[in-house]
Amino acid sequence: SIYDPLMRYDPRTGNIEPVSITHYTASENGKSYTFHLIKDARWSNGDPVVAADWVAGFRRALRPEVSTPYIFYFNSIINAEKYNLGEVEWEEVGIKLIDDYTFEVKMNTPKLFFITSLSQTCFYPIHRASMEPFGAETSIATDYFQADNLVGNGPFVLTEWVPDDRLVAERNPYYHNRDEMLLDNIGYRAIENIDSELRAYETGAIHKTSEIPKAKLRTFRETGREDMRADALYGTYYYRFNLNRPPLDDRRVRQALAYTIDRFEIVNFVTNGGQPDANTFVPPQIAGYTQPESFEEDIEEA
Repeated sequence: SIYDPLMRYDPRTGNIEPVSITHYTASENGKSYTFHLIKDARWSNGDPVVAADWVAGFRRALRPEVSTPYIFYFNSIINAEKYNLGEVEWEEVGIKLIDDYTFEVKMNTPKLFFITSLSQTCFYPIHRASMEPFGAETSIATDYFQADNLVGNGPFVLTEWVPDDRLVAERNPYYHNRDEMLLDNIGYRAIENIDSELRAYETGAIHKTSEIPKAKLRTFRETGREDMRADALYGTYYYRFNLNRPPLDDRRVRQALAYTIDRFEIVNFVTNGGQPDANTFVPPQIAGYTQPESFEEDIEEA
């Protein structure tokens, strides 16, 4: 709500689309990307969003003092990992400012999903002038991230934050696509218990809930509640074993377990969500990916 990325997934089509850029160009070898920013984007204080803000955002994520947990998204960028480890200076990293509305990213190797990963929060820009007084460029533990201090480039501005209770975001008057905005404000409630969250929804205290108790999920699916929507999530759930402890240190034992786990029973009667049972690690229907031949349950082989 508070930040716009360079790219994001269209919620209707699922396709990646530009948000803060007019377009990007890629070199033939896939090792260089040049991003051309839209020129009417504004921060929530009215300042223009320029290329230096995006470069500064990338740099902040990579700083050793901040070190985003999503550092692996940067690993193909020239010297990004070394900068994060304090081994090279920033000038040696493959992220270069070209002009006020253009910057370039150079890679060690082609990375097919780099463009789609630009929707991640670690690639957000930062408003340098408002961050500096709080030392937020090199820290995550500052008052900069409180209401009335935080400056974003997205459709909303954080105006209230009561820890463990609520956050409120109001419409950003400078947002470049404000004519398309349907809401004046959004309130986020902090509800730790899923059952309490469902009760809050059913009593009208909140308008939307993103999770349903497992005990209720199967019933809701079978009764076909009109207000419930199940969206696909690209994720794979799996068991992890301690390979140093017998008998799981024997590969054949682990293979036998893999052949005997009843995935259909788990997703329909344990998680209750009816998720597709996973016989490969990467989910199906990922653009540009062809699934390998998967194995099936085989008790006799086990």
